[in-house]
Amino acid sequence: MISVLQNRRGAAIGVFLAAIALLLAANAVAGTRTGHVHTQRKVVILEGSEAFHFEDLPSMVATSTAVVRGSVVASSRGKVIDEQEVAYTRKLLDIQVQETLAGQPTDSHAQVEMAGWRQIDGEAETELRLADGLPVGVGDQGIFFLYDFEHDGRYGMVNTQGVYLADGAEVRDSNRTDPLVRKLEALTMADLNQLIEQAKDAVKAGDVKPQRYPGSGS
Repeated sequence: MISVLQNRRGAAIGVFLAAIALLLAANAVAGTRTGHVHTQRKVVILEGSEAFHFEDLPSMVATSTAVVRGSVVASSRGKVIDEQEVAYTRKLLDIQVQETLAGQPTDSHAQVEMAGWRQIDGEAETELRLADGLPVGVGDQGIFFLYDFEHDGRYGMVNTQGVYLADGAEVRDSNRTDPLVRKLEALTMADLNQLIEQAKDAVKAGDVKPQRYPGSGS
């Protein structure tokens, strides 16, 4: 599940469904990943608006359903969505939660859906990624800002700004271009943890309000 902004379909937010198809038709940029010697897979970069965008950390903390520190212990193929001759498969991450830093309590494992793969009319699959997004895989440790988009027991990242991976004691520099990301990736993990704690206190005090999902009417 990803936070690409589209109109609602019923009560649940079908963030991955027609959104991907529309973005691919309008804005996709295709490339080829060659990082492994024995595999080549086309990668489609999705350019488009996200449901949320944050100018500061407290707003992101306030909006996220949960902010967790944890490790990715498994990655699998998740839900498959058929759109006529196009099939979309979500990527499902299993994050072992060491600590819930802010927001609602979570289980010891959080199931998190991300953009996965697209297959058109039986052709070879294409990997999907969001522009300025950070690929996350098994073994990655960090802080994850999660959002309950579809109320089905699985989360998505609140947006592409909501992932910060550890590089030892430092926040890993992913070379993403977003100003807030650049600021936070210059920190240590301990400093980021402390800023989240301060933001949580501000949210509890009512000094910071969450962003509303566009079109929610609430």
